[in-house]
Amino acid sequence: MYIPKYIITTEILKNIGWIEAAREVIDNAPLVPAWEAKFRDEARLKAAHYGTALEGNDLTLGQAKLIMDRAVESPAQAAEAGVVARERDVQEVINYRKVLEFIEGVKGDNGDKGGYSKELLLDIHRLAVEKLVAEGQAGAFRQVQVVLRNMDSSASAKPQ
Repeated sequence: MYIPKYIITTEILKNIGWIEAAREVIDNAPLVPAWEAKFRDEARLKAAHYGTALEGNDLTLGQAKLIMDRAVESPAQAAEAGVVARERDVQEVINYRKVLEFIEGVKGDNGDKGGYSKELLLDIHRLAVEKLVAEGQAGAFRQVQVVLRNMDSSASAKPQ
C-alpha cells in the first residue's frame, strides 16, 4: 500500500496561489529607471574591474570606479582624478569601458537580432587592446602561437 509522504491541503494550495500571484507581480513590475541605471552602472564597473583583474590588473575597485565614472580618457587624466597606478592598468580599464559602450551601441543599432561577425569581433579586439599592443596587432588575428604561463610557477600551459 502506498502512503504519500506529503498531503496537499487546501491551505497549501491557497499559499501556492499567493506565491504564484506574487511572482507574477514581481516578474511584470517595471524597474524604477533610477534603480535600473544604478544596477547597470554597478554591473559595468564590476565587469571592468574583475575582468581586468583576471589579467593581472592591480587597480582597486575604487580606482576603477573613478576611471569609469569620470569617463577618463588617458592615464594622465586618471592621475589628475587621483588614481595612482601603472599606465597599463589604467588603459585596460579605459579600454574595457570603451568596449562596453561599443557593444551597447551595436545592440542598440540592431536590437538583439544581430550576430557576431568577424569584423565585429575584430572591432571589439581593437578597442580592448588599444595602446596596449604594437601597432598592427590591434583588431587583427594573431599570426604567431601564444603560450600561457602559470603566474606562480612560470610553467608553460598548453599553447593556444
